[in-house]
Order: sequence, then structure tokens, then C-alpha cells
Amino acid sequence: MEIKQAYTIDADESVSKAFSEIVRSGLSVVVLKDGKYAGLIDDREVRQTISDPAKAKCSSVCVKAPVLTKQSTLEDMCNAFFAGRFKSLAVIDKSKVMGVITRADVISELLNEKLIARKKVEEVMSSPALAIDEAETVATARNLMKNNNVRRLIVTNNGNITGVISTFDLVQMLVFSNEAPPMRKSKANVDLQPVSSHMREETVRIVPEAPLTDAARLMAQHNVSSVIVAKGQKPLGMVTARDLFETIIKEAKREKVFISGLYGNEKENYEEIHEHASDLVEKLGKSMGIEALSIHIKKYGNKYSVHIRADTKKGIIACSESGWDIQSAISGALGEVKKIAMKKKEGTLVRKRIQRREKS
Repeated sequence: MEIKQAYTIDADESVSKAFSEIVRSGLSVVVLKDGKYAGLIDDREVRQTISDPAKAKCSSVCVKAPVLTKQSTLEDMCNAFFAGRFKSLAVIDKSKVMGVITRADVISELLNEKLIARKKVEEVMSSPALAIDEAETVATARNLMKNNNVRRLIVTNNGNITGVISTFDLVQMLVFSNEAPPMRKSKANVDLQPVSSHMREETVRIVPEAPLTDAARLMAQHNVSSVIVAKGQKPLGMVTARDLFETIIKEAKREKVFISGLYGNEKENYEEIHEHASDLVEKLGKSMGIEALSIHIKKYGNKYSVHIRADTKKGIIACSESGWDIQSAISGALGEVKKIAMKKKEGTLVRKRIQRREKS
């Protein structure tokens, strides 16, 4: 697999310099400290509260993302990309950055090796679609992405798809506003502008009954990390690169609980989180149809955000929770999954009772 040239930046350089390179290349920037790998910066870091990117240092926002080696297998790469929402990951050899491998490269290789699961898009997509009306402000879009731990939103008008807005678009706004005349530099001015002023009208779409391989092919061809699932102009959900990597991991490990987003000392919580989540799957598997849980953890300052996706026999349950420590955020999110599953079960039971009455 081709290793692309990496753009490296010193940890003491400004975040605005990193953002400018992200806009130019569309890839993550590799941060070095004393010549050694320190982490990555990509467009998702724009969701953090950065009052002045020109003054903030790269060391303050870079993420110690997983690294790859020349010996990394496709399964290793899927696991690494699944650990976070990265556009590219660094390839390290003897502490030296050799370059980067992109998400699109991995998806193309999975297609070549015919490893994409033989499933339909609707079986793995996240639903309902997370959308925002084009008349809403950029600030509202920014907060919606942060609160739901996503990189992009479907833009609509009266429920019909009109475009998409992503963290990459937010980075472009920051970069271009820094180059604009003083009267246009205010972040507040940008935040108050409507989403329609900054969205991209061109979207990549697919129908729910299409093969998952078609969605993967679209991502690789357009170098995007998600495809909108729609019927006509109505959004139904999204299928993402992370969904693809998750299916590969599931097929390889047959695991019921997947945890990503833990870095450094936070990895010490893995076993406890895995045990807690596994207990929930075991207890609710038969009664409520929960088959597997995917848990992604993100830290914002001193606060943790937990996003859980539960695979059930009746579809996908997705919820988010936040807390000042990992365990309380996890417990809250798992509790929310249980509540939603119970409501779905109660609704099914009510419908069955009504059907029986109608037949009798």
C-alpha cells in the first residue's frame, strides 16, 4: 500500500499553521516534539474551544493517535482507524515518521481484497440522520457536531437534502477568516452566519438497499468518510468509514463489545468498561435483542463524551452522554441504551397486543 508524504509541524508552532496545511492537503498534520512523533491534528480539533488559533500551540490540541508500521496488516489498520475518526495515520519506523496512510487507501485495499461484508447499507447505517436546517447558524452546527461527537451534518430545507457541512468546512472558515480584512475576522461574525453560506451543495448519496461494497467504493472514489443514505431527497441516515472498519473487526474477532478513543493512562479503564458493557449485552441480549455495543470515548478538556452504538435485532440504537470522569459517562450512556431498548420492546409488545385484538 502506498505511503503518502506526511506534513510535519513542531509542537510549538501555531494551530492556525496546522489548519492551513489541513485545508491545503485535506490530510491530518503530524506533530513532532524534539523530532519525535507527538500526535496528529486534523479538522475535528476545530470543535475544541480555541479562541485564537494563531496563538494556540499545536501541542495543546494534538491527539496521540495510533501509529502504523510497514509491517501493519489490513486488520491492524482497520483497528487503528476504528480507534478514532482520523483521515490519515502516521507510519513510524525506528521513531522516524515515514509518511501517512489514508483512510481511503485502506478502504480501497479492502475492496481489492473483497473483505467488505456482504451486507446492505441499511444493516450498518446510523439512523436517524443527524441533520440541520440550512437557516440555522454556524454556531448551532458547531455545537451539534461537538455534542454528538460527529464530523459532519446533513443540511436540509423542509426536510429535503440541500447539502452537507463538516468540521473540514469549519477549518476552512477559520483559515479564510484569518486572511480576511479586520472587519471580517471575528469568529462571532462567522458563527452567526447561516449554515447555507458555508455548506457544500454536492453530496455523496446511496440508497439503503444498496450493497455495502457500493458505499465503500463511493468513499474511496470521492475520498470521503461517509455517504448519506437517502430515499429521494429525504435523508435516512449515514454510513461511515468507521462503520466499514467495524464490520471488518467484527468478522475478524466476533466480539460483542468494541471500545475506541482511550489513549495513554486512560487505557487502564478498558477492562472495567469492557466488563460493564459485556454484562449489559449478556443481560439484555435475549430479552431486548442487543447483539453488540460500539463505545467511542472523547475527552474535551476535563470532561468526557461517550457515544454508544448498539446493534439490535430491530436496528441501531445510538446515544451520547458526558461526565467529568470516564466511568460516570459510560454508566450514563449504557443506562440510556437500556432505557431506549426497553421503550422499543414495550412498543413492540403494545403493537402485538393491538394486532391480536384486531384478529380476535
